[in-house]
Amino acid sequence: MGNLRFVQIEKGNDRHYEIVLPLFIDHINELDGHRNKKSSVEEIIVQLKKRVNIQGMRKDMHFEICYLKDEAIGLAMFAIDLGGIKG
Repeated sequence: MGNLRFVQIEKGNDRHYEIVLPLFIDHINELDGHRNKKSSVEEIIVQLKKRVNIQGMRKDMHFEICYLKDEAIGLAMFAIDLGGIKG
């Protein structure tokens, strides 16, 4: 196999946005399947832009592209909860 590599998505980096868009669409579509919902591509793009635009605002929040060798295979979103996450 190979080693996984994670690259932090940078706000304003058009290439990162192009890479993560299809991965994020797949991610939201999978989540929607579990909650009997269907988000439009436009709605998904709005969600993605919100997530990308907050990059760099908090050191404890990460939105990253996961690579296996040179192929983008997934994404990772994680943050340290400062007590604001509910549900």
